[in-house]
Amino acid sequence: MFNGIVLLLLATVITILLCFLNNDRELVFLVFACLSFNIIVAYSLGTTEGLYLSVLFVAVFSGYALYDIIVLEKIVSDTYISFFSLLSFPIGSFLGGGLSEVVEKNLKQIASVSDLEKLITLDGGTGFYNQQGFFLRLEEEVGRAKRYRTSFSLLLFRISNLEQLEAIYKKQDVKFIKKTVAEIVASKLRFTDCKGILDDGSISVILPQTESEGLDIVVSKIDAAIGLIPVKLSNAKRMVRVRTLLGYAVFENTDTDYMKLYLRAKEDLENGK
Repeated sequence: MFNGIVLLLLATVITILLCFLNNDRELVFLVFACLSFNIIVAYSLGTTEGLYLSVLFVAVFSGYALYDIIVLEKIVSDTYISFFSLLSFPIGSFLGGGLSEVVEKNLKQIASVSDLEKLITLDGGTGFYNQQGFFLRLEEEVGRAKRYRTSFSLLLFRISNLEQLEAIYKKQDVKFIKKTVAEIVASKLRFTDCKGILDDGSISVILPQTESEGLDIVVSKIDAAIGLIPVKLSNAKRMVRVRTLLGYAVFENTDTDYMKLYLRAKEDLENGK
């Protein structure tokens, strides 16, 4: 697209220069205006329509040049430049139409990439849901709980000493640590529990058919499993100490939407600092 714009500008500049070289400065503004209009038509309506219009402009300006030569007998050595400059009209039509096609293609690609991103709901590092996918599942679970009058719990889990780990280990090793922690958490959960990674790095879990008593058991299992854990880093396997924070909330009938439940769990997580 950039090359098309450069060529488009170059064609315009050449046309203006040719008109000036031909000592016909009165014509330059008219040619420039017609060429600009021709390019806009080609860009807006397509190359074919632009070429039709360029043929019209070439016929008009050719007639004008021939009128000077035949009727007014204005024959100069550089008359050929006037005819050569008319090539800018079909060239401009091709460039304008081509630029339009490139822009339209790029816009479609951007739209398709955006649609694809919306369809991607899994985190590549852990296999958990990403934030978008998790909140979709959380919204579905809230609707299910309201419809069937059941209950469930939402658990939020965060590595509290993450900044210290990032200061000690390389970026890739920190990813290995996070993945190991996620695997440990997953091992303590049921297959039906929905796991997610939020944008702030916290692990979120939906625990269907689980109220306070069952939630306490899950929390105690995770607390016991996380601490000094073996992690396979980029250069060797080491024992890494991980500290965690947990926050949770049990679905209540007063929860009008999934975000209200999430904010209660997040508030409990923040209060645990």
